Amino acid sequence: MPTPSLLKKSLLAACLVSVGLAGCSKDKKKDSADKQSPAEASRTKDAPKGDKANMPTAAAGSALAYLPADCTIAIHADVTSILANPVVKAEIVPALREALASGAKADDGFRGFLAASKVDPFADLHEFSACVGELPMGGGSSDPKGIITLTGNIGNHVFAELVKSDDEIDAAKIVDMKGQKAIDDKGAVITQMTDGSLSGGNVKALLVASIDKPNAFAADFKALSNADIRIVVPATTVKMGLGMPGSPFSQFVEKIDGATSVSIDLAKTTLTVKIGTTDEDSAKEIVGMAKLMLGQVPKGGNGPEAGVMAALAAAKTSGEGKNFVMTMLLPAEQFEMASKMIAGAIRSKI
Repeated sequence: MPTPSLLKKSLLAACLVSVGLAGCSKDKKKDSADKQSPAEASRTKDAPKGDKANMPTAAAGSALAYLPADCTIAIHADVTSILANPVVKAEIVPALREALASGAKADDGFRGFLAASKVDPFADLHEFSACVGELPMGGGSSDPKGIITLTGNIGNHVFAELVKSDDEIDAAKIVDMKGQKAIDDKGAVITQMTDGSLSGGNVKALLVASIDKPNAFAADFKALSNADIRIVVPATTVKMGLGMPGSPFSQFVEKIDGATSVSIDLAKTTLTVKIGTTDEDSAKEIVGMAKLMLGQVPKGGNGPEAGVMAALAAAKTSGEGKNFVMTMLLPAEQFEMASKMIAGAIRSKI
């Protein structure tokens, strides 16, 4: 008997692999794919071969197409290029393989699902997107609220295999969601899109919106370079954070006009932050504040945070039109250390 339910375990495995950043072959058609509808994204000439001949290949950028407007934070990861990073390949991927192997060994249902689905998480997942719903406010711990989407070589039969492999899913838990089948199981919801992409999470309204009114963040991501990890925070979320009681940045609330983004390029080991403002003077004012704060960052030391502090102190800030831009070089030692910590955290759950 699968315990916990295979549905929730599959969602957990998907999150684990995606956040752990495993993937496969690189596809660089992002710019054109950003203009496609989810249905159009399913049409690609790169058809799988062999026993995966019937698997649709979601075009690059299609994970972005399923981000609805109500995300307080929108995230996209190119899991393909991240897997190619030597540190990720050496540290995180082995831990992910161990975790999935352990789960399959301990649970007949989970092992059966992996075999029947013919989806290899380390060969068939190309991209990952996440839509964070309502943010927990006022402190305290809370489960993340939102949905994730996985794209790649994922056959349209996977949803049926998921239902068949989990003896906790009965007919009452199969619902209609905007004309397509979905599982609604005690707060966990999951469906499969027409291009094979799997979407699920714990906010049903967001999943419905991802089908009904998707592609809300196309323009925001199109404006960013094709970094490995890209995060977009809408202006409303930024203003809410800046305007919280006691915030030292409350004076900037009315100067925000546009999304804030964070882009991480692992090959260049750079992190870039961009903040949209109302005008060039506002961007320059934030540059001035940032330089003042960065100038006060402690330098030196030998602790684990020393490299991060040094990178912050050396960060470059500028005003590019109405945008504030900050770029910092990520210390290689800290990236390797963080990868080891992620791998350790994954293994601790086995």
